[in-house]
Amino acid sequence: MHTQPLTFTGADGREVSAWLDLPDGAARALALFPNAMGEAGGSASAVRIARSLTLKGIGVLRFEAKGDGRDDILAAMGCIGGRAPTATLLVGHGEAALGVLSVTADHPEIAAVATIAAPCPAPLEDRIGHLHRPLLILHSPRDEVVPVENAARLFIAARHPKSFLSLDPADHRLTGRADADCAAEILAAWLMRYMPGVPEDDTGPVDEHVIARETRAGKFQVEILAAGHKLLADEPVAVGGLGTGPGPYQLLGAALGACTAMTLRLYATQKDWPLDRVTVRVGHTREKDQVPPDLFSREITVEGPLDEAQTARLIEIADRCPVHRTLEAGSRVMTALMDAPTVPAVEAADQHELDMQAACVDP
Repeated sequence: MHTQPLTFTGADGREVSAWLDLPDGAARALALFPNAMGEAGGSASAVRIARSLTLKGIGVLRFEAKGDGRDDILAAMGCIGGRAPTATLLVGHGEAALGVLSVTADHPEIAAVATIAAPCPAPLEDRIGHLHRPLLILHSPRDEVVPVENAARLFIAARHPKSFLSLDPADHRLTGRADADCAAEILAAWLMRYMPGVPEDDTGPVDEHVIARETRAGKFQVEILAAGHKLLADEPVAVGGLGTGPGPYQLLGAALGACTAMTLRLYATQKDWPLDRVTVRVGHTREKDQVPPDLFSREITVEGPLDEAQTARLIEIADRCPVHRTLEAGSRVMTALMDAPTVPAVEAADQHELDMQAACVDP
């Protein structure tokens, strides 16, 4: 996913800040995602939902709408220009869902519409029966702003195809990370049924380098591409991030934990020991009066009918894992500008396995 900040003129002449999230390949569809005032498109929940959609090849234009958002949605549709496909999917959160439903009724090019925590005033019930478009209704029974009875009225008034899914125990703004992720996954899976031309998975060669690039969403969020996989790195909300992914030192701790578990599994398999599962818990801190100051704490839990000697040996092998040795020995870092690359190629894909094999050789 890459994000382009942009602005457009809203219905009342004000400047509206927006974010255009696009997949790495060509976007096959565009979803407009207005949020009610006070629930800006830069919120963590909006970013998570956009992230899930872009992974499915759907671009997302998210922005803060005024009132029911109808006029701002129309203005947003006109601002896209040639930057993305014509909007064919609409998603509305809170009061902005009213505008989403209204625009859908008047624009036949909209293929599907979804609402999150939407109110349902009486005039809307009369109109929604003539929507004639697939509708997904997401609502939490614990919504403290818009009672869940609104979702029931929407569902009863709408015609098929229609779906209602509960977001219990989420609050109105989906402030809980798990709640936002749940809504994002449901929404992405549902919209795929109504989006033709889904991009095929990239089956070409995978770049063995790790690529980290800003998403332009939030202050710190970075998208990481590694071995054909994607994940987000971020900082906690408390320090100005969106809390959408682990921090850099947590990723470094994850590398140590993963390598430790893999190395112990390899050793136990070679010895035919009854090791059922390895769990590694890694922490990081900095002790300024120590050399080196960085300390990674590692707690290892091994499950299975192992005797004391086997358990002790596994702990010894943990200290041999390649990432442990890399951290302990230190590394060199070469930096180059992209227009004058001097950084050498990455090592062979099987080198880490060879290093683990070497760590597992008994003296």
